[in-house]
Amino acid sequence: MLDGIKDSLKPKSYQARNLQKELKVMAREIKQASKDAPWKERVKRISELGGMAMAQVVDADEFAGHLHKEVGRAMGEVVLDLRSQIVKQLCAVLVLMSEELGSSFDKTIQLHLLGPLLKQCAVKALPIKASAWECLQALFSHRTMPLVIKPLVDETVSKEKIIRQHSMELVAYICAEWEPSAIQKGMGPILTAIHGRIGEADELVRESARNSVVSLAQNFPRAIVEFLRDVDPKILKLMEPDLPEEIQEEVTALLDSLDGGASFQSSTSSRGGGLNVVGAGKMQARRSAGARANAGYSSSRGGPQRSSHSAGGASLDPPNRSARGSASLGMGQRSNTYSNQGSSPRNGASLRSPTSASARGSSTRSSRGQASAMAQMDNVDAPDAQLRRSKSDNPKEFEAQQPKQQSPGDLLARLQELRAEVLVIQKGK
Repeated sequence: MLDGIKDSLKPKSYQARNLQKELKVMAREIKQASKDAPWKERVKRISELGGMAMAQVVDADEFAGHLHKEVGRAMGEVVLDLRSQIVKQLCAVLVLMSEELGSSFDKTIQLHLLGPLLKQCAVKALPIKASAWECLQALFSHRTMPLVIKPLVDETVSKEKIIRQHSMELVAYICAEWEPSAIQKGMGPILTAIHGRIGEADELVRESARNSVVSLAQNFPRAIVEFLRDVDPKILKLMEPDLPEEIQEEVTALLDSLDGGASFQSSTSSRGGGLNVVGAGKMQARRSAGARANAGYSSSRGGPQRSSHSAGGASLDPPNRSARGSASLGMGQRSNTYSNQGSSPRNGASLRSPTSASARGSSTRSSRGQASAMAQMDNVDAPDAQLRRSKSDNPKEFEAQQPKQQSPGDLLARLQELRAEVLVIQKGK
C-alpha cells in the first residue's frame, strides 16, 4: 500500500544554504494547512518533504540533522492525525526517508516517530492502523537500529493490548533477523521485556515473547540458559521442544532440579500441616477435658460456688494472678479456664472469708476439682478414655461430676440464699 505512494514521489530541488529555512516552513505547513484546501495542501507538503530527501542536494547526515531539528517533532504530531490520507502519505514518506538517509534517520525514529506509530496501530480506523503497522515493519526491516531498542521495550508494558502485541512482534523480529552484534548492545532491555511478557495472558504477546527466546538461544545460548533459570517451570516445559539441541540437555537438567525442589517443598508443607492439625487437636482436647472436669466439681452443690476474698472489696491480687499465668502457654490457658468457671480463690464479689464448716467443705471440694482437672489436662493424649474409665469405676460419682442445667429462677433463688448467709455472718461479727 505504501509502495504505490512512495513510487509517485519526485525529487524536489532546493538550495543548500536555504535548507534550514525551507524545513521550518515545511514543518509549519504540514501541521496547519491553508483555508482553501486543508488536507490536500498538507498532503502536498508532505510529498515535497519526501522529494527533498530524494534530491540529495546535501550530504545525508547534514540533511538528517536539519530534518530532526526542524521537522522531527512536527512529523510525530502529524502521524497522530485523524485523517487517513494524511497518515498514509506521511508513512510512505517516512519509509522513503529511512531508505535514503540510512542510520542518520534513526535518532528521529527513536525520539519522535516510534511511539506515535505504535499508538496509531491501536486505533479503530483500519486504513490508519494498517499504514502505521506497515511503516513500522519497513523501518525495522531496512537495517539494525540499536537506538530504538530501549523505547521499543518501554512500549511492551503499555495498557493497550494491541500496542503490546505489535511491540513484542517487533522485539521477536529483532531477535530473529538482526545481527548479533546489534542485539548484544540491547540484550538487557530485550530480556527484561521477554521476562515480563513470557507469561502474558494474551496469546499473541505470549507467543512473540517465547519466539524471541528461541531466536536468541541460537546466538546467545549461555545467556538464555541463565535467563531460563528464572522462568516458571510450567512455561519452560512448554518451550523446551522448540529450544536448540545444544541447550536441550541443560534445560532438561534444570527442569529436573526445579521439579525436585518443588516436590520437596510440597512434601514439607504437607508434613508441617499435619503436625499443626495434631497440635490443634491436642490443645482442643486439653481445653475440653479441663472445662468438663472443672464445671462438674464447681456445680456439685446445684449452684455457683462461693468464693473467698479479702476484706474491704479488694480487687484481684496481681502477683498471684501473674504467677499463675506466666509459667507457660499451657498454664496460661489453665488459669483462664479456672477464672471463667469461678474456681479461683480471688475471683468474684468482694466478701469476707467465711470460717464455717460449709465454707471449708466447699474449699475442699474445690481443691479436689482442681486437682482432678489438672490430672486430666496433663494426660492430653486420651482424655476421653480417662472419662470412660471413671464412669465404669464409679458411675454415681461420674454422674455427680457432670454439669447440671439450671434455670434463671434457680440461680436467682441461690443468689438470695447467699445474701441471707452474708447478713447472718455480718450480724454474728
